[in-house]
Amino acid sequence: MKLAAIVILYYPDKGLFDRLQTYHPWIDKLYIINNSESIQTLSMAGIQNYLILHEGSNLGIAAALNLACKKALDDGFDKLLTMDQDSSFLDGDFKLFKSIATELNWHDIASLSPLQAEDSYVERNDEVNANDVTECMTSGSILNLTKFEVLGRFDENLFIDHVDHDYCYNALENGLRILVTKKLKLVHSLGDKATFRFFNYRLHYVSHSPLRVYYFIRNGYYIAKKHPKFAQKIKRLIRREILKSLLFENERSKYVKFIMQALKDYSNNKLGKYKG
Repeated sequence: MKLAAIVILYYPDKGLFDRLQTYHPWIDKLYIINNSESIQTLSMAGIQNYLILHEGSNLGIAAALNLACKKALDDGFDKLLTMDQDSSFLDGDFKLFKSIATELNWHDIASLSPLQAEDSYVERNDEVNANDVTECMTSGSILNLTKFEVLGRFDENLFIDHVDHDYCYNALENGLRILVTKKLKLVHSLGDKATFRFFNYRLHYVSHSPLRVYYFIRNGYYIAKKHPKFAQKIKRLIRREILKSLLFENERSKYVKFIMQALKDYSNNKLGKYKG
């Protein structure tokens, strides 16, 4: 199976090269989109067959994925691995992942994803190649590019957050399948680890910046309206994010400001990149 990959960067750290090496040897072309808002010199020694598609400004996730999908199609690929800069595979796992993808009949499949390493409550399962799910994270997914234009591309109104949910729901509504294999896990961090302390009580949670909470809430309501079948699930996630921000985060006034702005901008249909 011919396979291209896209990695989306935003001020990458020095560990980028090592993470690339966990999947780069098994792909045929690597596309790089550097969303850092200043030009950086990337150390790509030892990385072959790569092409920088964009650098110097932040396109957001949806536009970056659309750019990479279009380029991969133009270059003759029908499968594209999508990766964040902080995602990687354990030793040997990507070779297994590609083998599983090669064995599938992709005629009704939109994407195939691994488990996330943070899904510690989900056991690896070596018996079944893949299971149907309703959504998956974009990073680590192999996209079926023959279905890309059918699904209407990634929604650039979202910029970041819920881009993956929206694409998955589009796929399901068009009779396609979203698959996850439990035979391997993607190493990926969903955010900064934090601990809320109350006397002897400790609660560990994932902390997001006020701006990320803004995108999560605004975009969440947008896709809840766009995909009514999944609206209640998305709204539960939004309520949980709001409660977490107001109860556990420091600088709560900033979170209140961005939460209110998110609700206002959604009501006014003000989407895309946050402009303040």
